[in-house]
Amino acid sequence: MNRVKRIEECYLANGKAAYSNFSGTILVNRNVFKQLTPNERTFILLHEAGHVELMTTDENKADGYAFHEYVKLGLPVDEIVPVMNKVLTSKPQNLHRIEMMKKRIDLFKTKINSIDGAGDWLTLVGQAFGIAGQAAGGTSTEEQISIQEAKNEAIEIERRKNTSYILAGIALILIVGVSILIFNKRAK
Repeated sequence: MNRVKRIEECYLANGKAAYSNFSGTILVNRNVFKQLTPNERTFILLHEAGHVELMTTDENKADGYAFHEYVKLGLPVDEIVPVMNKVLTSKPQNLHRIEMMKKRIDLFKTKINSIDGAGDWLTLVGQAFGIAGQAAGGTSTEEQISIQEAKNEAIEIERRKNTSYILAGIALILIVGVSILIFNKRAK
């Protein structure tokens, strides 16, 4: 979070949290935050950080950013919709946001369950984040970049894993070779 400069507690008359793109400040309602769990607070802060980082007023894009970052932290995605239900009013646009989040989570869980190995999880995170763009009518440039970064990181992890297998194989061959040499010298 490069653009977020500070987080301040305050008493907001009409909300739970707010942001300022100009100053990079996130404001949180002290009374509301006291009632939230640490993971719920994290999601709210990530949502507001999404507005600041993406320089957007689009709630769906901020939700997508929050989801992406929340998943990267390894936090349980099943806690996202309940916190949204807790803090959002029942306006139609908020109900739409909650439905979009449910779709992100369902896609994420489907992809998680379909992965044979653990090496591709970062690509999955990028794909799950990409749903934010689909919800808004297309994938934004920031989301495309984020997806590509996640894929690149997954490729790099896979390359390192393959390299470590090769090095382990070479080490095993060397150990066997040295053992054979030692055994042959002792046999003479």
